Amino acid sequence: MLAPYFLIIKPTGENNINAVLSEIKTINQTDKKLERLAEWEAEDFTETFAKEPNLFLFGILGGYGLYFNISNSQPIKIRPISIIFSHDPYWISYFKTGACLERAYLFNFIANQSGEVTRVVSSPGNDHVWVEVYNGTEWNYADPTFYYYYHNSPGREKAWLNETPMLQSAWGWQLSKVTIASDETELTKNYTDVGNLTIIFNSSNQVTVSQFIAGEHRNVSLFSKHLKESPRKEMVIYQLGLSNNYTVTAEKNNYYLLSKRIDEKIVFLDNESTTVNLNPETGREEIDYLSIVFWTVIVVVYGIILYQFYKKMRERK
Repeated sequence: MLAPYFLIIKPTGENNINAVLSEIKTINQTDKKLERLAEWEAEDFTETFAKEPNLFLFGILGGYGLYFNISNSQPIKIRPISIIFSHDPYWISYFKTGACLERAYLFNFIANQSGEVTRVVSSPGNDHVWVEVYNGTEWNYADPTFYYYYHNSPGREKAWLNETPMLQSAWGWQLSKVTIASDETELTKNYTDVGNLTIIFNSSNQVTVSQFIAGEHRNVSLFSKHLKESPRKEMVIYQLGLSNNYTVTAEKNNYYLLSKRIDEKIVFLDNESTTVNLNPETGREEIDYLSIVFWTVIVVVYGIILYQFYKKMRERK
């Protein structure tokens, strides 16, 4: 995939970006400039959210989902799973395929190149990524995915930009955790009301706070802390969005292959702070299958090395 990338995808994607850059740089009003950028990005964009690819291929730098678009200007569009290309603006501008992540990273790159100060923001518990634009005094919300879906909807066509409250009301969400994507700096308080979750634990190797994404039937880790085992109790405090369901897990590994784990489900209501006491020694015992696989591979490799060594010693005799 490297040869096609450097010979075709990157040069063409760069030309696409330079073309829209030359246009939006002539627009002096920031809102109008960003709106034209969002409009360009939405043109001929193939949405892949909750859509399985027609074909999935594995390569050296990760997996690639292929989407067939018979009536599209590109008969095949490719969405990479690898972080190397999934955040790459040239790849995204070439294929224009993906979901909120691709739209946010492409929008962020071009807006930044046009002279705006921008950053990518994410909410892992809501599986959403967007952009913030600095206006000289504060950071404003800019969501190219909201534009993609609602720019033709009366009453919502302007809500993709500078309308932070719309992020929750339009999508029907209660935000749980919002961070800057590059360094995970907390921004949750800028978007929703928060409460303090205090976790008191002992005999734990790891404490995790997760949230269930109903639409995708999976849990997403919001916070995870690895700990050194200590006989005394320890405490961590996290800030989380209110009116959400969370699961707090404390886990302790025993003898490398077994672990003890305890879960507690909590609901944050309005203006609430919650304290959770967890001791994994009182929880259920589970088999650590990853450790079993790891040690099995180690034993097999070590056995092969010993066999080869023994075989060479026999040949010398």
